[in-house]
Amino acid sequence: MSIEICTVESARDIDQFVRFAWEVYRGNPLWVPPVVRDTKNFLAGKSLFFRHCRHQLFMAKEDSKIVATVAAFYDQNLVERWGKRVGLLGYFEALPDRDKTLKALFEQAEVYLRQQGAETVWAPINGGIANPSGVLANAYNQTPVFLMMYNPSYYHQYFRRLGYYPVKELIAYTMDLMDGRLKRKIGFIMKRAKRSEVRIRSFDRKHFREDSDKLSQAYSVTFKSHWGYAPQTDDEMYEILYPMRLALDPDLILFAEHKGKVIGFTLTVPDYNPIIRKLNGNLDLLNGLTFLRNKRNIREGRLIAIGVIPEWRGKGVSPLLMASVYDAMIRKGYIKCEYSWVFRENISSQNVAQKFDSETYKHYYVYERNIAAEDKQRFIR
Repeated sequence: MSIEICTVESARDIDQFVRFAWEVYRGNPLWVPPVVRDTKNFLAGKSLFFRHCRHQLFMAKEDSKIVATVAAFYDQNLVERWGKRVGLLGYFEALPDRDKTLKALFEQAEVYLRQQGAETVWAPINGGIANPSGVLANAYNQTPVFLMMYNPSYYHQYFRRLGYYPVKELIAYTMDLMDGRLKRKIGFIMKRAKRSEVRIRSFDRKHFREDSDKLSQAYSVTFKSHWGYAPQTDDEMYEILYPMRLALDPDLILFAEHKGKVIGFTLTVPDYNPIIRKLNGNLDLLNGLTFLRNKRNIREGRLIAIGVIPEWRGKGVSPLLMASVYDAMIRKGYIKCEYSWVFRENISSQNVAQKFDSETYKHYYVYERNIAAEDKQRFIR
């Protein structure tokens, strides 16, 4: 058997890299394919993100057949923010029982990161911690929600055998929006909020750029101390949001304001995955119209982030934002919401989630490896 590790350079190579996932999940009805066009554009470097991030894609082949993929990222903003020379590996997919080949694949990817200056690797992270990250550790019998990881259970063994160790645990919560207890809590908080000077408003689509910038700035202030955060510009946030302007529900993107100043926000999206799976990841113009027609039937959502600026934390803003977005979802006919994800050590966010009778139901792990010195004992049995 011949093993070949290839760098991905051409558009054809990128297409093969992305579509290899269909081979890994062949016959798995729970897997949701990536949005092909967006994924290929990102991996081709067609994003403002790559003004500060260098990257390289790798494919592993056995007898000319692709058996694994991985992408290496070295984000200068991440390095400067934490004062640590960290590289990232993401977009990892692999067929089972490919230990020898994966050793060669990761060696090449790590050599690339070491050449960029990396001494540590975090994986899997698809370019940045706000993107799909972590290896799913349970609930393999459940469909992932929008922009969350899904993977075979054997991926954990691969990372551990390659000398990687868990560095962060990510937790996903689930909420039954039809639960009477939840509705009563929401009603109580919303009634009490009428006496507050804090006002909640929706994202204003008519002032898209202005509110996109406000969301970007609030996100940066809120999450700048969170592990893995890398600074991004307002232009980068706008680049992410604007193509989704027709798909986003402005009633689920909320700002908390005090005397006209944004002091918190929540970013919630419908769970588009059932539609993406139905369209097999192909959102061209024709399928895009199908997407827009079907999105009105979505009854589940994902709370991606909830943030409050430091000076307003502990003053009831987080519960108010969460109650407001759940109230909006219930009024729109949603029956379920996933809050994902939360770091294991983020006790305050866990407390807010539990206040609304949320239950932990999925766990993910981000792995770490020191590559400062070449490891002669690479593959651990």
